[in-house]
Amino acid sequence: MSNLIGVIGVGHLGRHHARIAALSSATLVGVFDLDQDRAREVASRWHVTAFETMEELLGAVNAVVVATPAGTHHAIAADALGAGCHCLVEKPLAADSNDGRALVTIARDRNLVLAVGHSERFNPAVERADALVARPLYLECTRLASFQGRGSDIDVVKDLMVHDLEIILNWVGEYPVDVRAVGVSVMTREVDIANARLEFPGGAVATLTASRVSLTPIRAVRVFQRGGYLSVDLKEKRIRMIRHSTAGLDVSEEIAEGPEPLKAEQDDFLAAIRTGNPPRISGEHGVRALRLAEEIVEDIHGRLERLGPE
Repeated sequence: MSNLIGVIGVGHLGRHHARIAALSSATLVGVFDLDQDRAREVASRWHVTAFETMEELLGAVNAVVVATPAGTHHAIAADALGAGCHCLVEKPLAADSNDGRALVTIARDRNLVLAVGHSERFNPAVERADALVARPLYLECTRLASFQGRGSDIDVVKDLMVHDLEIILNWVGEYPVDVRAVGVSVMTREVDIANARLEFPGGAVATLTASRVSLTPIRAVRVFQRGGYLSVDLKEKRIRMIRHSTAGLDVSEEIAEGPEPLKAEQDDFLAAIRTGNPPRISGEHGVRALRLAEEIVEDIHGRLERLGPE
């Protein structure tokens, strides 16, 4: 039986989720958005219902994608889980890790799937790199974006850097023992550019830079490990592996191919519902990345407080 799915929030990202759901193995029943004109526009495109209330949508489906502003994720996902709906919640899972843990508890108690939309983990370049990363010693992540206004209700760490935090936690397989960070606000009241240094129990070190006020978009990761290093352009999906050999440096390059990350993410969510296996990015994974993001932001604010007022 096909899953009956709805999308809550059909702004920039949600309308893509609606498109993918309409073309997936699930049945897109309808959408809900506080902006009813926007909801009707998206619903008309895919010949589904634009529900006037979220409660009506929740009563008509058994699964939802939550693609609303981060500050609303906890309340909306809690209502959806309470109504018996499996949930794919866009990152970050919630505004804070305590709310994230509460969602994990509700989902577990009701035997429902709770997946988190860390779509970069489904980037074909990241999936290819998964097979090439082996006991990394040093990792360097750069994620720069131009100012769009979206996500400005949260800081850049939870908005953008959290993608790379989740990737690094997966590759290193440990949680950091030392977190140091700096950051500043530029366009919003929240931190808009941040740099963090993480040290892991096994000795690995990671540095991350995230900005949403840059002129040139960059999404790149470099991983240094014994015998060589890996350079991954997440935007172009280009992977370059540099290995040391007796003849010198051996350089190989490839373009990773695969489905659209949002489609792979949604397919994984639907498979988890169908099979009962956990999704690749579970609620627990979302909480872990969110908790680390909080530690980074706390260190940033601590440094700013020590500097005193302007």
